[in-house]
Amino acid sequence: MKDETVFESPDQHEALQRDLATVCIGRFEPYRHKLAISTLNAPGLVSGLDLVSPEHLDRTLAFLAKEQECDDPRVLASLWTRLYGDVVIPAVLVANLMFRRDLPIALDRIRFAVDAEGKPSRIVLADAGGMLTTESTPTERFKTLVNGNLGPVVDAIARHGSVSPRMLWGNLASYFEWTAHVLIVFFDQPPEPFEPLEALLNAHDHLAGPMRDLVEALSPPGHDPRGRDPRGLRWRRVCCIRYLIPALSDAYCINCPIRRRDDGRVPSKVSPS
Repeated sequence: MKDETVFESPDQHEALQRDLATVCIGRFEPYRHKLAISTLNAPGLVSGLDLVSPEHLDRTLAFLAKEQECDDPRVLASLWTRLYGDVVIPAVLVANLMFRRDLPIALDRIRFAVDAEGKPSRIVLADAGGMLTTESTPTERFKTLVNGNLGPVVDAIARHGSVSPRMLWGNLASYFEWTAHVLIVFFDQPPEPFEPLEALLNAHDHLAGPMRDLVEALSPPGHDPRGRDPRGLRWRRVCCIRYLIPALSDAYCINCPIRRRDDGRVPSKVSPS
């Protein structure tokens, strides 16, 4: 589907894009284009709530089933969540961690540009939101994203695919950690801005509970997150079951907990999984 997003708030949109462009370069460059600010109901946009409605999910997952030659609803639910996380999480985290932007990302306040199969390709925000305060706790800082956006998505997909919410949260938590790791290691960002995120992924606060302990810590003891040691990448705690897609021939993700259990090796490259 042709992207027909029209920017009725060009100043806010361009300011956000300028910020993101300073960080989203190289392999990260495509992610800045996954965020837009517009107040126009442009043709083809789907509301956040409609995106995870049973009707829309039926259509999108049917396309995925045909594409992957897999009709296991658990696998399709997991794959859809991974696709969603790739669209939503990296750019939103960059705005939050690097520029302290509190974007209005709640699912009932956003819309999506979607492709011909109904998969999300770009988030459309109504405005640029506000700025985070220095007093914000980690759970306050990410509350809108975790509880207002990802929580309703996981609930809807888990019901639709009869799949464990914990596995779906693991897919999303993996994008949180991967984004921070890429920024720290490949763009030589100081680790300090990422401390709130590390605290979130390891917090015992009930607001952060869904993602707690689903990935390894960002900075394992004795590891310099700015170094090039591949062990800086996280292991997942719960397998995403992507290996059940027939075309993958039982291949496991580089950070799959099954690989860790079977041979104890560490991940050898940095990539979202």
